[in-house]
Amino acid sequence: MNIIKECLPKVFLAGVLLLPVFFFSACQPVPQEPASSQKEWLYEPQFAQGFLLEKADSITLLHFLRHYEAHQDTLSYALVPQGVAVPSQWQGLPHIQTPVQRMALMSSTHTAMAEMLGAREAIVAISQADYIWSDTLRQGVSSGKIQEVGGEDQMNLERVLMLQPQLVMVSAFPQATPREWQPLAAAGIPMLPNAEWLEASLLGRAEWLMVMAALVDKVEEGETYLQGVIARYLTLSEKARAAQTKPRILSGLPYKGQWAVPGGNSYIGQLFREAGGTYAWEDTQEGGSIPLDFEVVYQEGLQATVWLSPSSLTRLSELAGLNPRFSDFPVFQAGEVYHNYRRSNPAGGNDYWEAAVIQPDRVLADIISILHPELLPEHERRFFARLTP
Repeated sequence: MNIIKECLPKVFLAGVLLLPVFFFSACQPVPQEPASSQKEWLYEPQFAQGFLLEKADSITLLHFLRHYEAHQDTLSYALVPQGVAVPSQWQGLPHIQTPVQRMALMSSTHTAMAEMLGAREAIVAISQADYIWSDTLRQGVSSGKIQEVGGEDQMNLERVLMLQPQLVMVSAFPQATPREWQPLAAAGIPMLPNAEWLEASLLGRAEWLMVMAALVDKVEEGETYLQGVIARYLTLSEKARAAQTKPRILSGLPYKGQWAVPGGNSYIGQLFREAGGTYAWEDTQEGGSIPLDFEVVYQEGLQATVWLSPSSLTRLSELAGLNPRFSDFPVFQAGEVYHNYRRSNPAGGNDYWEAAVIQPDRVLADIISILHPELLPEHERRFFARLTP
């Protein structure tokens, strides 16, 4: 975190209109924090690299950090408790009154964080109900309490403006450009880039719960919850890493002749190692996926002992129908193929892409129970299930 923190005194951008695709601009002294000030952290992440929460006088400064490139930038917001005046040195920052009472959340992971913290009533808009697993949120859409406003690249700005949220939380995806959102900025509605998906570990992703916690004044509750999650995760990982055997994992499914496998530095690659498994590309340096020719991964499939997450397929017959050569794999023949659609609905909602972000301990336990069932004999899987015939 030291490299990231060095940039904090140098930049506090005053809005989103001048920000490029990922909301960040080069470090600039606008405005500058007093050189003599001593920073005090409301929450300093142990694993996440993309945000910091700083105490500043009577308010909280929320810093979003561009950590996935060599150049470090910071985007900051002032979180101001109701009835508190913004100190003069932070007047140039976009400010958000807390606790937030009305917010538009563009990702299902954002909604899961809000629900976990008891802030469901503050959600006034989501992108699309079809991609939501939570029954309570889907009911909110059906009753009209929660409005659908479209995805980040085709947001219904008129509807968002009508709802008057205090903020819109987005995922900072590159296809959604700030220029398209200028009417929201002009109306004083801040756009918050929640980049948990860029974190390199499950625990880092889970820590973004604290951003939501700061917004809804549930910092203590969020921190207590995370302490339990982290402790359970690390205990499980220690047990799995000590296992004598290391099952060989095949992951994913090919698309148009290419098979994307997780890089060694990706969060999935890290998950495999922490669950006590091994796979062919664990020593690679990529932080994302690696596109490989089908035939390359096919050879690995002949050696794998477990196959995880073959897209959304839940039946072996579907898998064989997609490509008969899959039945050559010993894992296919043994039925050791597992999907992550255990908690999903016909419309497309999947809790693995929703609440699992703040339940990394349960995700890890699921994988351990597949790779090393003897270690967790009584575990009931929450997100993963074996493909049926």
